[in-house]
Amino acid sequence: MPRRSIAKQEPPPPQALVHLRDAIAGGGDWFGALLTAIASWEASEEVVDGRRFQYLIAGEAFDWLLLAERLCDALDGAIPAGEREALLFFGRPPRELAEDEFRRAIGDEKHRAHLNFIYGIAVEEALRLGREENRELLVIASVTGTEEDPQSLSRATSTLERAGVIVCNSNSAAARLSGLLVSGDRGG
Repeated sequence: MPRRSIAKQEPPPPQALVHLRDAIAGGGDWFGALLTAIASWEASEEVVDGRRFQYLIAGEAFDWLLLAERLCDALDGAIPAGEREALLFFGRPPRELAEDEFRRAIGDEKHRAHLNFIYGIAVEEALRLGREENRELLVIASVTGTEEDPQSLSRATSTLERAGVIVCNSNSAAARLSGLLVSGDRGG
């Protein structure tokens, strides 16, 4: 009996991607549809065309822009190139987006993980790059919030401090310290 070759079938695209494509094809707001797709996205990592995408790092830090890149790439030019580049390269959405609106759009859990990414991964990476280039890089911050917030004030503060960030007790204190350091006045 002759052998039959079995063609390897590609798995179907994730439902979030199908809904995103449908929304954009229907003339919807691409950025709103993208945020909805991110909110409903289930995979924490995947390999697409040989490239590994890890959206959730250590189960707690969510890189939403990496997921946005993966989704935008799958849209085959269906969104304006300039808006796509502004979002993916500079983190600038195509319209004004308040943090609370962003949290509601992607959901509380993903938003908390996004904050973990910002407070931990991104700051740590900047400090690491500075050390590799033998440059002293000081990061000064203040954290606004309470212990009742989903990300907790003390947890956010300690995450930043562990990454080497100088955390001040107010924005004005952080601004004063930054001004002193830039002016060279070390108080001596």
